[in-house]
Amino acid sequence: MTAFFEAITEFLIGILSGDPEAVRLRSQLKELAKTVGESKPTVYQKSPETLLPAFAASWFQLYQLLVPLSEMFSKTIASPDRLTAEAALHALIESNLEDNVAQRRSSLSFSSLTERYASARSVEQEAQLVAHEFASLITDVQKQDTERWQQDFASLFRLRYLALHTWAALFSHFGHNISSGAREVSFHAVEAKHVIPELIDLYFLVAEFNLLPGVEPLLGGLLEKLNPARATDNKEKLSKILARLSELLRGPCSAALLLNLIRLIRKDPTNQLENLVIKERFIADYLATLNERCGNDQERAFRERNESSRERDIQLLFEGRDLEHLSHYSSYTNERLSAVGLSSLTWVKPLEVLLTFAKTELKGSYISAVKKVLMGGIFTSKDWQSQLSDSMYVVEKITTNLVEFDTSLTRDGKVSLVPLEKYLSGQVPASTLSRQMVDNINRAASNLLEAEYNGLFTLSKRIQDLLNDQKSPHPTYITNIRSIGGANQREFIEFLIQGYNKNIQLLKTLSYYVVAKE
Repeated sequence: MTAFFEAITEFLIGILSGDPEAVRLRSQLKELAKTVGESKPTVYQKSPETLLPAFAASWFQLYQLLVPLSEMFSKTIASPDRLTAEAALHALIESNLEDNVAQRRSSLSFSSLTERYASARSVEQEAQLVAHEFASLITDVQKQDTERWQQDFASLFRLRYLALHTWAALFSHFGHNISSGAREVSFHAVEAKHVIPELIDLYFLVAEFNLLPGVEPLLGGLLEKLNPARATDNKEKLSKILARLSELLRGPCSAALLLNLIRLIRKDPTNQLENLVIKERFIADYLATLNERCGNDQERAFRERNESSRERDIQLLFEGRDLEHLSHYSSYTNERLSAVGLSSLTWVKPLEVLLTFAKTELKGSYISAVKKVLMGGIFTSKDWQSQLSDSMYVVEKITTNLVEFDTSLTRDGKVSLVPLEKYLSGQVPASTLSRQMVDNINRAASNLLEAEYNGLFTLSKRIQDLLNDQKSPHPTYITNIRSIGGANQREFIEFLIQGYNKNIQLLKTLSYYVVAKE
């Protein structure tokens, strides 16, 4: 009888209002209310418009099921430490790929390549073999980038976002504080319009979300990584959790029910809402990282192997003395760059050699002897005198220039390590870390190295002219070269010869990295 009177009422309203759109809206809302009313348990009351305790109770069950998953995700693929999260994801991908991907990738790591190059008869031939192995690995992984893989990982990440959702606001509307830890949980009804923001957030997470069969073995892989000893027992518990989650997501926690509730409360039966879209292409992203990191490792291992053959020259140059180090353009920074998959600083060793030479050889008797020439020499060519003076001024500033360049990397700008520091400290996302950052720094370091090298090269040429003058009965550039040192002339010339020889040794060592320009 009630239904009959409601039908009569609707009919009369349609006739009196003369607005067919209003009639259609009322009809659609009525249908929505009927659909929502058929849900079990009952979660909605029309008058007054209220969400009932059963709604909160259903979602609280889902929340409790997600708690252990949230803890697991927070220690693996959702770790606040981005390097840990990335490592966990890559390990999970590798463990599910065929063709021994993890083992092959490990054999192409920097440490493995260093050992291979050290024992190789020909580093060049070994490098060619490494390049072939790497290309084969990339091809084998690309073949496994299937849509099934993508869907399974997308489903895993949807579960991750749902598990890490902030639930406090939802349950507080119904009178429960989840942070209280209370064992006895009870909910009260709440005016529906107050819960709209939380309903929209939930819909965003669960719309088009299906717990695919492939998610369970992926979660099992994370359990094995966290606690291998208890993995079997935990997998049994996991299976039960996933089964119950699926029931809830198909029933009282379904996206369809949430959408109907939102449309009903908003009085908008066609209301369209956004939902979570997983944009990551998991294997493709893994391949991009693999390609970059392995490529960087190959380049670095090959370069350092070649550099090791130059160590003898460096040891002879400094007579076994340890090299000086810059604070920021350093091997330590290279380790940090490698950890996040960026290419390395390529000029660390030559800048260290240059800095050590500047702090040892250019602070002693060599430069003092050159200054004596400039102060007491009688020059036949003002141009040659200027060349000698300018080159000495350049090399005197080497230490200052190197330290200034190194310090500048800690300031904001195009040539800076500040973006890396912000990323590692969690202040900015990975997307802000430009891959050109290291290229810009290396380019600046290369320009600095080249400029200082050419200053030393020019100085060596002028000292060579000077020493030739000292031997000649008719000096070309300095007429009094054989008397500038006075009573200590022999010692004075010896200082110039020793400094010149060290300078030539340095240029020979640095010639592996830079070519002189004159």
